[in-house]
Amino acid sequence: MLSFIGLSGGERSYTTACFVMALWSCVESPFRCLDEFDVFMDMVNRRIIMELLSDLARQHRHIQFFFFTPQGISELHANDVEVFTMAPARR
Repeated sequence: MLSFIGLSGGERSYTTACFVMALWSCVESPFRCLDEFDVFMDMVNRRIIMELLSDLARQHRHIQFFFFTPQGISELHANDVEVFTMAPARR
């Protein structure tokens, strides 16, 4: 069993993202989605996870990946991915 006791919020987010990527290697699916994977991460770990996710997507071009984040992705330097940005919510 995976135990998150004693980990900070960012460490939990990092560990969860790595765990999901490992599970994806065992699952056949045409789509893979990850929502708010970077919540509570510091900028260094967030950049590392974003690079790992984009490398994984490049290796599996026959699969569509969807990554949702409430934060910007200006540090991701990938010209071969399509980025959709939603307009801010009107309140």
